[in-house]
Amino acid sequence: MKQIISLSDHIRDVDLPSFGVYLDDRADDQGAFIKFIPKEELLAQKEEKAAKERKRAAAREAERLAREKERLAKEGKAKVGPVDIFRDDERFSVFDEEGMPTKTKEGGDIPKSTLKKLRKEWDRQKRAHEQWKAST
Repeated sequence: MKQIISLSDHIRDVDLPSFGVYLDDRADDQGAFIKFIPKEELLAQKEEKAAKERKRAAAREAERLAREKERLAKEGKAKVGPVDIFRDDERFSVFDEEGMPTKTKEGGDIPKSTLKKLRKEWDRQKRAHEQWKAST
């Protein structure tokens, strides 16, 4: 049965358009809709439809690659321990035993609001690093 359906689809989609015949399936009680259209026009429509599908497939692939790149970047960042995340930051010069900065590059204390943001980032990094360690 599947072969018969496949063959009829092939006739409708490939063979008939090359003769300039457009066959459209409709509801069971209405039968097929037959139109005679110049074959060049039908082939152009078919190519346009195929181009749109290729474009959609390329967009899906680009999305998949972007997600994969984001996942790899996140995984790479998770490999860094929370003690080391601020060590390369040029804004800070002194760090405590947890790796939290305590002094700015100029030697002044870090403002409370900045320290609070840094603590949140440190906590996120700690959780991400622990999850990464648990998964490896």
